[in-house]
Amino acid sequence: MSDFKDLKQGEELVFSIRKHWWFFMKFIFQTLCVLAIVIVTFILSFPYVWIIAIVGALIIISLYLYWWFLWNNDLYILTSERLIDINRNNIFQKTVSETSLDKIQDVSYSISGMIPMALNFGKVTIQTAGQAEHLEI
Repeated sequence: MSDFKDLKQGEELVFSIRKHWWFFMKFIFQTLCVLAIVIVTFILSFPYVWIIAIVGALIIISLYLYWWFLWNNDLYILTSERLIDINRNNIFQKTVSETSLDKIQDVSYSISGMIPMALNFGKVTIQTAGQAEHLEI
C-alpha cells in the first residue's frame, strides 16, 4: 500500500498500485549495454581503464536509481471517493489527474503482445465525464 496522505475528510484508501515490473526491462537492456562497454574496455585494456570503469559504474547506478525513482513515484490510487493517477515523467515534472468515482462512465482494457499476455499486464482506459476525456493506466 502507498503512504498517500492527501485524503479528503471521510475518504478511505482502497488500494494503490504501480506499473508492472516489466516497465524496467527496457532500462535494464540499456544498462546492460553500458555494462558491456565497460567490460569491453577492461578486455581491451585501454589507457585509464579504471577511470572508464568507475565512470561506467556511476552511470549504471545513476540510471538505475533514476528509473527506480520514476517507477516508485508513478502511482494509481483508488479511494472510496475518487481515482488518482500520479505520473512522474522525470525528476522535475509531476502530473496528477483525478476523477470522482461518480464521473466514471466506461472502463476498458487491452492487452497487446505476447509478453504482456504472458505476464498479465496491459492498458486500462477509463472514460470520464470531466474535461479530461479519459485516464490511461
